[in-house]
Amino acid sequence: MSRHWTHSLFRSVRHALGVGFEIQVLVIVELIGTAYYRLVGRFTPDPVLKEVCEIVLRNEAQHVALHAERFEADQGARLPIEQALWVAQFQMLFLAALRVAWMDHSAALCALGAQRREFFREARGECIRFLASCLAPPRGTGEPSIHAVFKTKSSA
Repeated sequence: MSRHWTHSLFRSVRHALGVGFEIQVLVIVELIGTAYYRLVGRFTPDPVLKEVCEIVLRNEAQHVALHAERFEADQGARLPIEQALWVAQFQMLFLAALRVAWMDHSAALCALGAQRREFFREARGECIRFLASCLAPPRGTGEPSIHAVFKTKSSA
């Protein structure tokens, strides 16, 4: 199997912007991959492929949890505005990567019966859960999370 243009693009961008950004790109790929393998497992009639997808999903869950802990530690030292800016750039990068992933993998998902909206819903849900987990307030501090800060401001 030859390398695809998206592999080269992601690799170049990751390396150019440093290790923190590289880890961010890797976790975004894992979030999108989780959605992909969840749909493949749901739609495939092949029991062996279903089992492979379950193994991949367990593995991805461990990776995502590890990244969430790291990002949570990083976010705890940031001001709410810094957190908001980081969340915004993470989401923009996530949405761009999601569209590229759909371009690359839509044929396989559609062949199984999955649709674009299902893929996007699954992936967006993964992103939302990830961001919520790494923006939680530091344990034992009594400090509000960024979500609580925005909820308070938006309901005023």
